[in-house]
Amino acid sequence: MHFNTTTYPIFIVISVVMLHTHMHAQQERPTDSLGPRVTTSGAKYTDDSSHDFNANFEVNYRVNSNLFFQIRGYRDKNASQDLFGGSFFAKKYVTKRFYMYSGLSAEFMGGVFPDESISVKLSQFNMANGMGYDLNKNFTIEVENLINVKQNFGGFSNQNDFSVRGKFKF
Repeated sequence: MHFNTTTYPIFIVISVVMLHTHMHAQQERPTDSLGPRVTTSGAKYTDDSSHDFNANFEVNYRVNSNLFFQIRGYRDKNASQDLFGGSFFAKKYVTKRFYMYSGLSAEFMGGVFPDESISVKLSQFNMANGMGYDLNKNFTIEVENLINVKQNFGGFSNQNDFSVRGKFKF
């Protein structure tokens, strides 16, 4: 790696900021007020007229004050298809409210199509990277990038997916 004279100050500033952030995160998240080690959440929304439904769940496991393992899943069912997706992440708090996560995500598609039997196929397999910010204890904003590693080039395939979402807890 070659450093020129303008690279040294940038490298030093980034190193100092990362070190300060790491030290600051250790001080801001006391271990005695963390709450339970395992938390769960979920929701289901149904449409009684068409028997469609959407459901999701989330399981968090606290390893220590700044590191969490998280499993997320969803199922979307309508008249033509049935989707089930799941994700496994490692989530690390950098500061009291800002976190980064990385992991794997998969989506399976099933359904009955004309002249076909019931089938289940792996439609997406992704590497997921993202970051989030807890605005308060009830609202979080996340930015996520999914990189599809299953090579399914076609009319509806998406090799890169970028999403911004908000999560309201009540």
